[in-house]
Amino acid sequence: MDYKIDKMESFKVIGFSRVFNMKTSYTEIPKFWDEVYEKYSKQLCEGKDPQTPVEKAIVENQIGMFGICIEDGKDGNFNYMIAGCYKGGDVPAEMTTYQLPECEWQSLNVQALCPVRFKV
Repeated sequence: MDYKIDKMESFKVIGFSRVFNMKTSYTEIPKFWDEVYEKYSKQLCEGKDPQTPVEKAIVENQIGMFGICIEDGKDGNFNYMIAGCYKGGDVPAEMTTYQLPECEWQSLNVQALCPVRFKV
């Protein structure tokens, strides 16, 4: 696996969030990605223009750029986000935002879910 460690300043992300348990997360998180893709991103990957507020937020904020684990320390559970950099604007009801603190990140070189051309 090709990765590097970078120091990142604090920034805000937007995306889809769900609580997972440490014991089942390795099987459940990939299912979460599949669910988000099928429900919200498939049309975009097929080349269609964004129509809904959710689809517009996916494109404008490049949601899918990050998979973020946010520990809450309760009973082996943690919050996981399929996220992108929040550029401002309305946050659809299906999504949430989170302010990430300054920290060191592990960056992986992975292939994107689909060849969506993001408009920034």
